[in-house]
Amino acid sequence: MKGGNRTIAAITHDILSYHTFPEDAAAIAERAGVKQLLLTHVIPPLPMRALEGPFLGRARQIFHGPVQVGRDGDMISLPVGTAEFKHSNRLHTFN
Repeated sequence: MKGGNRTIAAITHDILSYHTFPEDAAAIAERAGVKQLLLTHVIPPLPMRALEGPFLGRARQIFHGPVQVGRDGDMISLPVGTAEFKHSNRLHTFN
């Protein structure tokens, strides 16, 4: 690797072996019958929401429920005994 950081290059290459592609996660969620898909621990992190579409690829066509990309500061609550899904973020404002 000419002029690059071998450690970063190795880590970036290895990420593919222990992370799931969004389309694969969508297919697994669809087969499992879950109601909502939240993708977290996105590596590398998306610097802007405009990149979520390209990152997700066909995930929204594969999974027939809401698909969301998690962001730093997200807090997800699944109250016991309900089908409720509460989402808030301490760093960003969501509507």
